[in-house]
Amino acid sequence: MPELPELTFWETIISECKGAPSTVTQDTEFALRIHPTSFFYDSSKQRYNLTVDRTLLDSYALDTHASQDDINLSSSSLKASEEKDWAYLLLPAAPGKLFCRRRGKRLVMMAGQHALVIHFTMEGCVIGMPRTDYDEITNSHVKTRGNKNDAWHRSFEIPRRLFEPNSSPTEFRTLNIYAAFVSKDWVWALTDHQRLMHIRVVSRENVWTQADLSPDSPSWDGQLFKGLNSPYDWIHERAEVEKALDRWRDSCRRSCGGPRTWGSTIIKSLADNNHRQSGSFGRHCINDTCYIGAVYPGTPESFIATNRETYTRLKTAMGAFADLIAHDDYKKKCLHHIQLDEPFCFQP
Repeated sequence: MPELPELTFWETIISECKGAPSTVTQDTEFALRIHPTSFFYDSSKQRYNLTVDRTLLDSYALDTHASQDDINLSSSSLKASEEKDWAYLLLPAAPGKLFCRRRGKRLVMMAGQHALVIHFTMEGCVIGMPRTDYDEITNSHVKTRGNKNDAWHRSFEIPRRLFEPNSSPTEFRTLNIYAAFVSKDWVWALTDHQRLMHIRVVSRENVWTQADLSPDSPSWDGQLFKGLNSPYDWIHERAEVEKALDRWRDSCRRSCGGPRTWGSTIIKSLADNNHRQSGSFGRHCINDTCYIGAVYPGTPESFIATNRETYTRLKTAMGAFADLIAHDDYKKKCLHHIQLDEPFCFQP
């Protein structure tokens, strides 16, 4: 599952246009496109893994019906969108500057009137590619096995010229693209092989701006993360996340029977996505953090909560790990050489 380092990587390359051709700058305008044939219906939650919030949008009539003559979409995409609340997104979207920011394990990307709040789950990722490659890939639908209630499921066939040598023994390779931000020369595509990624689209009348991505903005919790139990971010919301960690400690001390009570281990407790104080961290990052703080990952949370010295070491280590990921030296080492003009190659 993508954690703090991966989300920081995507946030940086998108915001700074790394790997894209020189014609793509921070002033380049992108437009949102969705690909409904990749969406999956989660029967346990009674919803698709793309949801929309259009309460602040008046431009599109609720009874809008997209036709294949108006937009360049396959019949499968139109079929998949019949009577769905995302149907208005099939209509051509007005382009705008692309803005991006991470919060915990979620990434926000916005352009024009549409903002996407993305949770990558297990295998979701952002792939940058030339517009010509994107057009070639999305022009070739192939039928795939999906939910029994969604006979319109399709994937996109990857052209053989884009195969990465020795990456797979399979000669027929496909890609699921949920959505993409598209410009004249470059595309940022949201993909997930397992169709588990969840995207929340927030549309409004006014175009989104960089100011909306500030944690102090009314749009941050009031619109983008409204109704989501979204953890604070250890880089962008340090003061709030440290307060949340202190509240977690106080709650743990009240609920546990003392330092000798076993309870949950610290790695299991902090990896719980419901905790606002550790949402940027998964098990991999927590292991690294425990190493920095000289804390055994299997230590009971009750011991750490009731032992001031150990708790302080862990809290300091979490901040130090976040500072390491956010430091320019780390970014230079990880983003010094990327080849996004070859979208499926391994990035060392």
